[in-house]
Amino acid sequence: MTFTRRALLKSAMFAAAVADLAAAERAAAGAAHAPSALRVFDSGSPLSRAWAGSIAAGAIDVAREHSNRWMTLRSLVAPRRVMGCTTWSDYVQARGLLQEHGLRLRFELRSGGLSYWEMLRADV
Repeated sequence: MTFTRRALLKSAMFAAAVADLAAAERAAAGAAHAPSALRVFDSGSPLSRAWAGSIAAGAIDVAREHSNRWMTLRSLVAPRRVMGCTTWSDYVQARGLLQEHGLRLRFELRSGGLSYWEMLRADV
């Protein structure tokens, strides 16, 4: 893998955008005293791991989902909001499963091999 200036800048912009969105989400959750969203991340990616943070509650690791055939996402009880920072293929898989639970895509950003996405329940 070769690193170019353009790839480095794109990755930095992606990381900054994800950090800004995560900070805004934490501020909104703190202001409303609402629980934060369910997070879907990939422990194989350092950027995704950093985005998920150190709190394991309310987080699903797609690396584990591959071994259990996505049973955690299949068995969810209609979460209100789900956010993810995963590879494109994991995002497509998670999006399909979450759409079956009535969630709809709210936001999607792709850069440097990772996708940041957010889905909300349709009735919200």
